[in-house]
Amino acid sequence: MAAQLFLFGIAYPVAAGIDSERQALYFNLCALTFLALGAWQLVTLGSGRRDTQSATEREASDATKAAAESAALPQASQAG
Repeated sequence: MAAQLFLFGIAYPVAAGIDSERQALYFNLCALTFLALGAWQLVTLGSGRRDTQSATEREASDATKAAAESAALPQASQAG
């Protein structure tokens, strides 16, 4: 976050102010960097959620298996 604040709030505006002929270039670089950092953060956030969902799904699957096994135990003892 601090790097983004520095880039968007200080570095690019200063560069654009010093080099007025290429202000559009600095604006485009700023926009491209913003999109790249935003995409990286979304991918990072998405991969974290996927791990959480997998753990939740595993817990639900384990609970379902345990319930099925406990339901099968009384039936097996009645049959024997």
